[in-house]
Amino acid sequence: MGDNVDIANAVVVLEIEYYLKLYQAWPPGATNADWETIARRAWFKLFAMSSEWRERPPQPPNLARELAATSSELHAAVHVVASAALTVSRQPERVADEAKRLRLNYDRVLATPEGQERKVYLDAHPTPLARASRARGRADPRRRPGPLCRSCFGNGGGVKIRHVVLKAGRAISSSWPPDWGGSYGPGDSLAMGEQGVLKAVDREGNDLVLTITFNGRDHSGLLRWTAPPTVEALHMVLEARIGQPIGAIGDLDV
Repeated sequence: MGDNVDIANAVVVLEIEYYLKLYQAWPPGATNADWETIARRAWFKLFAMSSEWRERPPQPPNLARELAATSSELHAAVHVVASAALTVSRQPERVADEAKRLRLNYDRVLATPEGQERKVYLDAHPTPLARASRARGRADPRRRPGPLCRSCFGNGGGVKIRHVVLKAGRAISSSWPPDWGGSYGPGDSLAMGEQGVLKAVDREGNDLVLTITFNGRDHSGLLRWTAPPTVEALHMVLEARIGQPIGAIGDLDV
């Protein structure tokens, strides 16, 4: 890739874009309370993808209102990442310029083999059914049936870690494995899916932040789901498996 292309920033924008698709808020139709939730969770997820997630700054006070004015998940993702970068650098007045730079970089990276590889992976792990498709009783053709078990929906049985899900209204999305993020350089391999070895597990409220090692580098990911299992139970199981491959951990029962 050329020296003017920043794969790390583009990957972060892409991950946040696909995360925002879970909320099915575009075209605009969400309530003010919905936008507050979307802004808070997107801000947390963005920093959870960084090794410095514990030091995330406070969310900008107008972020929810600004996201409500965006036209798509990509537009919103670019705005969140630009706001975060300039909040950290204490230059919030430059958000518009930074957003333009991020979008141009995103387009350039998506035109490369590395960018396409990441997008293909995310397309193969789609977000929940669109509200309109579900209301009409038709499945979204982009979504493939996931390996969800009956016990995932609270009938009292055990739940495999690979089957934990996040519910948002009537939509259901697989939570495992997390989307991995970190610092990338030219030629670096991107951790995807169940690659890597579990290095650390940290609790943040009702979520878990997992750190893995892949190709000699650390990657972090936010694990957010709807109980069961409880956060205490899943935290305990994962901590006991530090040092094991992520692929093997997904088959464990909680």
